[in-house]
Amino acid sequence: MAYVAAVGDDGTVTLHEYGCGSAYNDFRPDSLSIRTTSASDPSRCLRF
Repeated sequence: MAYVAAVGDDGTVTLHEYGCGSAYNDFRPDSLSIRTTSASDPSRCLRF
């Protein structure tokens, strides 16, 4: 699960992701991961 937590003036987005191991959470798949990336970087989006 992931959601956009913030949108920057420079075209970046801050994503909060759960269930995705990354360096932010020591590669634990059961933890929160937070990353900032270009808005064009995410490849898929599910809208509710």
